[in-house]
Amino acid sequence: MNLQVEEQAWAFARVSPLGSVVVVFNNAVSPASLDFDVRAARLADGATLVDRLAGGADARVIGGRVRLTLPARSAAIYAVR
Repeated sequence: MNLQVEEQAWAFARVSPLGSVVVVFNNAVSPASLDFDVRAARLADGATLVDRLAGGADARVIGGRVRLTLPARSAAIYAVR
């Protein structure tokens, strides 16, 4: 499911009975600040999301939303710690 779609950035979730992951891409030549709702992805408030692809900074679910900054021309795959 799409969580945020912009001209140069995209965030989506994959949800299964075993859990959810959030995948984000930034195709821009500058960092992208993303802020998206993850309630439909069944991610609980307070959950810490860990980047399993590039080892970037963790993200937290606060108020059903995730806010993060992704470096230029990068991607991340976040899973619950």
